[in-house]
Amino acid sequence: MMKIAFTSVLMLGGLLSGYADAGTNPSVNWSIAGAACQLETGSSTVADVRANTGEVAFQTGKTGTIRLICPVSGLFPSDIASSPSKMDVVFYDQDGTTDNCYVQAYLKYNTRGTGETFGSIAAYDDSSDGTLVSSTPFRNLESTTFSHTWDFDSYFYWVEVVLVRNVTTCQSALETVTLSSQVL
Repeated sequence: MMKIAFTSVLMLGGLLSGYADAGTNPSVNWSIAGAACQLETGSSTVADVRANTGEVAFQTGKTGTIRLICPVSGLFPSDIASSPSKMDVVFYDQDGTTDNCYVQAYLKYNTRGTGETFGSIAAYDDSSDGTLVSSTPFRNLESTTFSHTWDFDSYFYWVEVVLVRNVTTCQSALETVTLSSQVL
């Protein structure tokens, strides 16, 4: 039991340390690598899950849509008190704002138990201009802010990420999704 807890702490620390090491604000409440998200049925025929980089991209020569479900969990009471209000998506898009390749992300929630209430808290669509965050070509960081009262007793939360590749001359890929309480 102790070994599992220690491994979990190391894994969580590794996820969060990437942002702190990059010289950004360490107020990250939750983050996930694309490869840690769940592929929706049908996406596995075109997806390339890269365990060595944590990314999800398209297999060589494949086009279509990849849908990923990234469960939001592990927020501590202090994280909820600081009210995560910003979603960052780090992704690759080689064609900018065209519809050949793009990334979309939606922060969603549903009522626990009944599943009757479904809502979208925040949305991002890569059809708008991205901000380059490294010298690696086409690597983008996009952010969207939102207002939400977090309630894990009543709701469960997830981020749905959609990668689209309509032609093989471009590539779209997901690196990470982050929720934070302050601007990174």
